[in-house]
Amino acid sequence: MKPFLKSILVFASVLLISSAMAEGTGWNVGASVGASELRDESGDCDGTLSCDTSDVGYKVSAGYSFMPNFAIEMAYVDLGEANFDYGLGDTASFSDTGFAAYGIGIYPVDDFSLYAKVGFSNLKTKVSVVSATSVPPVSGSISSTNTNFAWGIGAGYNFTRNISAALEWERFQAEFSPIDTLDLGTRDVDLFSVSAKYHF
Repeated sequence: MKPFLKSILVFASVLLISSAMAEGTGWNVGASVGASELRDESGDCDGTLSCDTSDVGYKVSAGYSFMPNFAIEMAYVDLGEANFDYGLGDTASFSDTGFAAYGIGIYPVDDFSLYAKVGFSNLKTKVSVVSATSVPPVSGSISSTNTNFAWGIGAGYNFTRNISAALEWERFQAEFSPIDTLDLGTRDVDLFSVSAKYHF
């Protein structure tokens, strides 16, 4: 069994055991939408006519609060797409989708809360290329899936016992290394989002 699948099974087992031991439920589900940004620290925009490293990103999540100060979360994330135009019909794009798991430390103040989260993400990075200047013209895509650290910070507000919202920043590491001869390294991808959660 792959290590990532083992992690998911361990995570699910912890949730089930904890819910059985708790006097009340601490489950929640949520959805987030915001702006994603591929950080161009590797010079991906060098030599391009235009470079768009921002897109819409979103996340859907499920979590469990063990106590007011600690929770865990699993999420599916779509970090959108970054596009690069090299001119004469030559283009490339990066897109990232996958799963994340966090432990979350929470500092509640009345109906407000500040929190920090740390964990890992398992992201599929897909690179698509179109070369109109090739003879004949070619296009295609290749992907790579890797697990790296992920973390973030946020501020939330409880409107009612069941409904809350938050502003959040998360950083993911997207790694692209499908084969040794095509290793583009690791890039940081940020997601700034607004989220809403329902607490059971």
